[in-house]
Amino acid sequence: MGKTIKANCNDCGGERSAYVQAEHSVKQYESIKSDPRYSVWYETTIAILECAGCQNISVRRSGWFSESDPDFESEDISYWPPQQRPLPAWHSELADKELKKAMREVYVAVSQGMVILAAIGVRTVLDLAFYLLLDEKDHGPFADKLKAMVEKKRLLEDEKEIFQSIADVGNAATHRAYAPSQTTLIKILTAVESFLYQKFILPKEAKAVREETPRRP
Repeated sequence: MGKTIKANCNDCGGERSAYVQAEHSVKQYESIKSDPRYSVWYETTIAILECAGCQNISVRRSGWFSESDPDFESEDISYWPPQQRPLPAWHSELADKELKKAMREVYVAVSQGMVILAAIGVRTVLDLAFYLLLDEKDHGPFADKLKAMVEKKRLLEDEKEIFQSIADVGNAATHRAYAPSQTTLIKILTAVESFLYQKFILPKEAKAVREETPRRP
């Protein structure tokens, strides 16, 4: 089968072993106009992959630029079809219609590779979730909502920076058209999913478990 690498598989869900069925790389050099003795270079590699588990075929593009990563430690990786994350089944149990709708639209944007819109949408989902958890009272800008979440013990102090970082990605997408990588977006969604599940779904499930459990005689 040839070379095997770790790569995303949408059908299996997440990173899996994949066979490299074909691969082609192109390197290009450009001299620096101010000093022709020096040059910058970048490399692009296109690979056709076959998932070792489900045999699904995908295309992986990896790029590297000498100026942004001189030590060759981090590649810019994207996939076709775009790296996706399925909408969690429990989203239909969310009581708030607007939160449910916003969440669905984020996942549509992710599935289409529209990372800027998805990043803005994630920021909106968090903003709405905080509003609901704060008894539907407007506490102003996101930073103020985040502070109120900690004060009312809806978030731990050490979680504050995590959600501020997620919001910063959405702010950068909104105001500076920042396009996070698909990989970064998936990581953000993982964190937001966990938060929503713990705050809106788990309490109801825990209550149901308690009601089903026989009491001690």
